[in-house]
Amino acid sequence: MHRFIFQCNANELSGLGHLMRCLNIAVTLKEQNSSTPIIFNGEFNTFAKEQLNHHNFTIINTENLDSFKDATLILDDYCITQKDIDLIRTKVNTFIKIDDFNEFNLSQLDLIINFRSCAESESYSNNNTCLGLDYFPFKKPLIDIRKHNLKNENSKISNIVIFIGGNDQTSVGNKILNLLIECVTNKNIYLIDKKTELKTRYISNNNNITVQPLVEKIEELYQLADVFITGGGLSKYEVAFCCIPNASISQNIGQAEDTTILAASDLTYDLGIATQLNPSMIKKELMRFLDKDILLKIKNSTRKHFSTHSTTKLAQRIIEVSQ
Repeated sequence: MHRFIFQCNANELSGLGHLMRCLNIAVTLKEQNSSTPIIFNGEFNTFAKEQLNHHNFTIINTENLDSFKDATLILDDYCITQKDIDLIRTKVNTFIKIDDFNEFNLSQLDLIINFRSCAESESYSNNNTCLGLDYFPFKKPLIDIRKHNLKNENSKISNIVIFIGGNDQTSVGNKILNLLIECVTNKNIYLIDKKTELKTRYISNNNNITVQPLVEKIEELYQLADVFITGGGLSKYEVAFCCIPNASISQNIGQAEDTTILAASDLTYDLGIATQLNPSMIKKELMRFLDKDILLKIKNSTRKHFSTHSTTKLAQRIIEVSQ
């Protein structure tokens, strides 16, 4: 029976984005054939292991791929070299790479996936590609949130959610929260902080503040939010898919470049890079972002750019090249 191996990490260095997009693909592959063996190879933190165990996926951590000659390997890792890619090519039957930056010679691979906005304009060294938002892998529960928000014409902002991601090393989430409190009143503001173990609530500037740990079902946060402030990774795509007006503060240069592209299509509002945070400037940008016309422009753009069939379309393409 054909096996699929997802090679990625979910740790302090990589955050959760690589795991979550691989997980979304893996779940859809499993839906296509429930008996398909799916393995995750990498270094995973406790939260990540809980996610994988929930779906009964096998977890390993090895550099030795000799026993997977018959398998399809899907690689999603920024900490990779051309030498690593060339070696993996000799070890597995089918080699697929999720690739964001088009930095390597991938001519010998079986499929390249880049679902970033406008990726279809990239010129890869391989013609076997799945490029652009038509192949964006989302969690199935997000479909209902998208459909609800497509119908919802209410522009009132009650709930603002801040989730910078699983790798907020500079604690920018707390900084954004404190600046946001100065910008708004009478709002419910939620900060999702992986360093927090217990949910806490308090009032500041007549805002109801909740600081809580990361929840297993991220869709619960999306369902709650009228407005979302994200890190520069996968979550900005997910909230845009859900038709939620959102702003992004990127964690690194690569994310910042991607955020710039999304902002040009009005799919997010660019707050800059976390490591270059200037409080007075960010406060001004937050106030501009929260203008009703800006929020409406982002929401209207999110209506146009996504398909509810993109994950299935991507999974079917992966199955095709693996046969």
